[in-house]
Amino acid sequence: MPAVVGVIPARLNSKRFPAKALLPLNGKPLLYYVWRQARRIVALDRLVIATDSKQIAQAANEFGAEIVMTSKRPRNGSERTAEVAQKLAGDIFVNIQGDNLVFSPRWIERALAEFIAIRGSKFHTLVTRITDDADLADPSRVKVALIKTESGAAAGWFSRAALPYTHDAENGINCKRTRCYKHIGIYLYRRSGLKLYQSWPMGVYEKAESLEQLRILENGHQIGVTVVRGKSKEIDSARDITGALRVA
Repeated sequence: MPAVVGVIPARLNSKRFPAKALLPLNGKPLLYYVWRQARRIVALDRLVIATDSKQIAQAANEFGAEIVMTSKRPRNGSERTAEVAQKLAGDIFVNIQGDNLVFSPRWIERALAEFIAIRGSKFHTLVTRITDDADLADPSRVKVALIKTESGAAAGWFSRAALPYTHDAENGINCKRTRCYKHIGIYLYRRSGLKLYQSWPMGVYEKAESLEQLRILENGHQIGVTVVRGKSKEIDSARDITGALRVA
């Protein structure tokens, strides 16, 4: 079996929500709850928090996490995970974004099994059905259009806009009239995929949407998809804090 390393990238100066990783929830930083849930993923051989921040490293050390210090060069979690792959042994790296407060470890175990089974695949991620019209219209919730491949589902495109944008949207964006999917901020890479990702410059659409995964599609590679049932909870903005306090 391939060796699997879980990586939680965390930076202090998040553009949309500065110091989000250290957001206190019931006496613990947000990052703690993500790490605590990730520890329940049976398939991981190792779990680390990757950061360039001494403040985050100190907080992570206090709750017992293994820390990998990276440079300040990474502009997103994928680039930071690629730096971790240069330091640590491993065949597959699972990037669990540091604002993913709620996710099921079983989702990742299933995604890993599907990813490993697809020969030659370098990139994989998770999505779930959108059932709330507000999520479809919210630019902080990343939408995914799926395509069919010989190996199963893959991502056709990602956008912060409603995807698909229905032709009769003047009657209101409605996720019940068509299948709409939300991206869950978890990526699986083979080591070779991370090397490729690190070698590519930022893409035009990646910059426009501020979505790191678009770099992969812009360079002609597929991202396999595991569709899961259930709700994830990300802290994308200050308005998500109230719900987070109930969950933590």
